[in-house]
Amino acid sequence: MSRSLWLLLGALLAAALGPLLLGGSGLFERLRSFPGGLLILMFGMILLCWNLNALRLRLLLG
Repeated sequence: MSRSLWLLLGALLAAALGPLLLGGSGLFERLRSFPGGLLILMFGMILLCWNLNALRLRLLLG
């Protein structure tokens, strides 16, 4: 695997450890009861805003 993939996986693991340490084992129960469609929608919104921010930075730097 490439180095960037390992860095991405490490960053995702580190981001997941914060709520896990604060929420404890009840986090997984609450996550299971969360609507899957809404979770996918929120993930899509994150990706869209991430790309819009990258586009804005390209326009400002260009």
